Amino acid sequence: MSRYVRMLALLAVVALTTMLLATGCRDEPKPKLIFADLNWSSALVQNEIAKTILGTGYGYEIDAVAGGTIPLMQALTKGDVNINLELWLPNQQAAYDEAKQAGVTAEIGESITTGAWQSTFIIPKYTADANPWLKKASDLADPRATELLKSPMSKGKVGIITCIPGWECERVNEKQVYAYGLKDKVTLINPGSYAALNAEILGSYEKKKDIVHYYWGPEALPGKLTAEHGGYVFLEEPGYSKECWEAMSAASDGDAMIGKPGCAYPLADVLIVVNKDQLTEDNAPEVYSLLGQFGWTGGEIEVMLSYMAEKELDAKETAKWVMTNPDFDKWKSWVDSDALKKIQEAL
Repeated sequence: MSRYVRMLALLAVVALTTMLLATGCRDEPKPKLIFADLNWSSALVQNEIAKTILGTGYGYEIDAVAGGTIPLMQALTKGDVNINLELWLPNQQAAYDEAKQAGVTAEIGESITTGAWQSTFIIPKYTADANPWLKKASDLADPRATELLKSPMSKGKVGIITCIPGWECERVNEKQVYAYGLKDKVTLINPGSYAALNAEILGSYEKKKDIVHYYWGPEALPGKLTAEHGGYVFLEEPGYSKECWEAMSAASDGDAMIGKPGCAYPLADVLIVVNKDQLTEDNAPEVYSLLGQFGWTGGEIEVMLSYMAEKELDAKETAKWVMTNPDFDKWKSWVDSDALKKIQEAL
């Protein structure tokens, strides 16, 4: 080969390489996906479904960090996690606003599309039926409520089994109690963990014990309480308003709400949020495509979690059951044919 021909060949290679680099046609490693493994069942199951799709179907490296809502929102801001599938608003609004101010978050969709609720003031229906005077949260100031609902842990007051430490609702519940004039009438009892909260509530219903407690849905426990123990009742509270909620969010603690109006939780928006500094539509297009379509109704989530509880499955086992159950096959429309084939073979 002559020197001239070799030079032309070299120039052609250089030109092709330059063109490929300019158009982005080079193999870049996929970013590592780090999920916020929030410490409740629906979030863990949803994470396992998304992990299976993105890891098995699209070849992403997967990791997760376990924790509560507040520390994991801080972790999302710092980039220690980069996907949160269950950001509950507005009760996590203050923490989320801080993350948004850092300019690193992007909202992609909603993972629970209907029926997400919370309440601090829930009593068993058998308690409500036997005590028709107990209808409102403010009725907990009645001396009859003290006699009915005190416990060894409540220091002679009404005991409310409250939210889990590290969740934003722990702060909200205290602010509600103080705003409703119940600071000196109620003791908020810390359950310690998700499992302990469930055990305390279920054990009380099984024994027909009178109790006031916090909970949320969709979850397996409310369905079990309704199906097996007669159900539950929400004590009436002042209705949610944006102005009230913003004032509660701005208050530093419960004492700051004394003498000010409080209000109930609204129905929640459950958002999918990513750290956009780490995950972009350019470097993780399949992530944006999947999570933009990802979402289950509250009813679908309750079925998943009821089966999980009944069969005593972990989140990964439950996700596999969901993804192989024809009743939940809408996830197949969220992926392309190549990814679907890989996932089904793995399942």
